[in-house]
Amino acid sequence: MRINNLGLSFTGLFLLFGCGSIAQASSLSLSSAVVNPGGTATLGVALTVSGTAPAGLEWTMAYSPSQISAISITPGPAATAAVKTLSCASGSGVATCILTGLNTNAIGSGVVAYLSATVAPGTTTASILMSNPMGTDSNGDGVSVVSGGGGTVTVPSLSTVTCSPTTLNSGATSTCTITLTQSAPTGGSSVTLASNNTLLNVPATVTIAAGATTVTFSATAAASIANNQTATVTATLGSSSQTAAVSLLAPVLVSTVACSPSTLGQSAVSTCTVTLTQTA
Repeated sequence: MRINNLGLSFTGLFLLFGCGSIAQASSLSLSSAVVNPGGTATLGVALTVSGTAPAGLEWTMAYSPSQISAISITPGPAATAAVKTLSCASGSGVATCILTGLNTNAIGSGVVAYLSATVAPGTTTASILMSNPMGTDSNGDGVSVVSGGGGTVTVPSLSTVTCSPTTLNSGATSTCTITLTQSAPTGGSSVTLASNNTLLNVPATVTIAAGATTVTFSATAAASIANNQTATVTATLGSSSQTAAVSLLAPVLVSTVACSPSTLGQSAVSTCTVTLTQTA
């Protein structure tokens, strides 16, 4: 579908005015972005002018609706500077946009539009293709515009959770490290934490700073542990989760002391045995 505010498609403009000579080709490209699970990424549609600058543009973007649940497209600074109007017709997995104006202003290099894309649950990578770029100059003649490439929306997920040491006595603390598959986006990534054993305490959440791939937190054993047991720490980000096991050791106590014989004469010897509650 091709639309504009004059009721003509660029294909129609080319038929009315004819195609001018094409010497150099400008390009339209789409940037990439990183966003948290379920978040909305903003990508820029950038024009790089080579040769005659276009006064109007048209392009199509395609994506998978199973990966991107919603999109919106707004004018960029290069379009605003040229006093152009952006109109987009969207369908399932596709959007066709036309950038025109009631003037002959050329559109300079820069971002002509912003695409906001909301990723669907469970998505780790979503590709958006840029196709069918076309342009017209201030005289209505066609100018060559090629696709400079599509963009990718990437969602970080949890790679590993490790704790050291992995064995704790009463009141001891282990330092745990969460690692992402890639750097956290702007604003950071908030990871939910949980322990399946009340004798091992962890914070409810921890935030991985923007641009970082790791963060550490403390897992602390309770002051009293009656018997040896295991706790599992679970970290969750979106639909991804990782676990780490920590062993909790009860204190080693004296269970009994027994001496035999229990009655001794002068210079006699008794053998005494000390028994612990568990292996030393």
